Amino acid sequence: NDSLFSFYYSFVNPNISLIEQEFGEIVYGEIEDKLSSYNGFVFEEICQQYLMFRNKKQRLPFLIFEMGPWWGTDKKTKTQEEIDIVGLGKNNMLFAECKYTNKLVGIEHYTKLVSRSALINKGNSYYFIFSKLGFEKDLIALSNTVDNLELITFERLVTDMKK
Repeated sequence: NDSLFSFYYSFVNPNISLIEQEFGEIVYGEIEDKLSSYNGFVFEEICQQYLMFRNKKQRLPFLIFEMGPWWGTDKKTKTQEEIDIVGLGKNNMLFAECKYTNKLVGIEHYTKLVSRSALINKGNSYYFIFSKLGFEKDLIALSNTVDNLELITFERLVTDMKK
């Protein structure tokens, strides 16, 4: 549950002998491919903490009673689908996508989030998209015209949490 312990037991502990022998470059070569996936998971946790922070300050469109990831099956396509964060309130739902990537996030992520949300939506919908790096112009333009869509960069997330 703690990111420090998770990192330690995922990457340090299995390689402790090599680390003690000062083979850091070899260890890094072994774990490098796994770090991006791990950081993506941690980013999702940070985004959820951010939403909880805003919920406590009552700076969301509604009060969230429960929050967490969602997995389910799309009955039409018979595929497993996932939403990084779903927040439940009275007659409202928040759906969030968290992208920890070195690319700008585009409109296709919004479209996919809306499509997935339709699988479980019960009430008014609000969409949040988090991005490590930022957003493509088409998605930014859309967010300026859609009232229930909010785009949040990692930089903004950190700045907001300091307030």
